[in-house]
Amino acid sequence: MTTDSQVYSKGSTATITVTVTSSTPVSGAAVTLKVAPPNGNTSQSTGTTNSNGQITFSYHIVKSGTYTISATATKSGYISGSGSTTFSKT
Repeated sequence: MTTDSQVYSKGSTATITVTVTSSTPVSGAAVTLKVAPPNGNTSQSTGTTNSNGQITFSYHIVKSGTYTISATATKSGYISGSGSTTFSKT
């Protein structure tokens, strides 16, 4: 999982890309993304990976502080995977 920046300014939008692989890209994996902002009101988005094993989410940043992002990917016939990262707003 990657973000297009580690630090954002007021009113920015974070672009979050989740990549699912199992030696090669896994298309059609169900991905659940959770974003926990500094105020604790976690939001959730879901989607499915494309033929490159990727899905991109956008998140509008409002409050200053550290945001924690976690993602879980599942697909029949594969072991589920998860990951997390953080970014901050100054």
